[in-house]
Amino acid sequence: MVQNDNITPDPWDGTVYGRILDSRVGFRRGDYTTKDVVALDRAIGAAPDRMKRAIYYTEAYVFARDAGFRTADDAIVAVVEAEVEPSGVDVVTSDRGLQARVQALGSGVSSPRALLDALDAEEPSAD
Repeated sequence: MVQNDNITPDPWDGTVYGRILDSRVGFRRGDYTTKDVVALDRAIGAAPDRMKRAIYYTEAYVFARDAGFRTADDAIVAVVEAEVEPSGVDVVTSDRGLQARVQALGSGVSSPRALLDALDAEEPSAD
């Protein structure tokens, strides 16, 4: 942003959303590595608000898809491959092909229903 001939930082510099916007450039140039995807995944995963995490993951996916970077399955497999201990990763999917790919790397797999049940169990009761 330029204001009064001074370059001022964008309000999202240094934020998770700023990293997502930076990833868009990397995806388009084709130089976004598996390490970059893992770093972005960890930054998004650290966001305290589940709704924001869902929005951030969706935006990152759309940027990657629009750039023709990879399929979503390939990106998930890349994250699992980059893990030092893949057995500590649990991929949530109902896609049998993706299940087989990540299980071959040592990752666990959960169904979307299991994730929703776990999230519901974490919610404080309204009593």
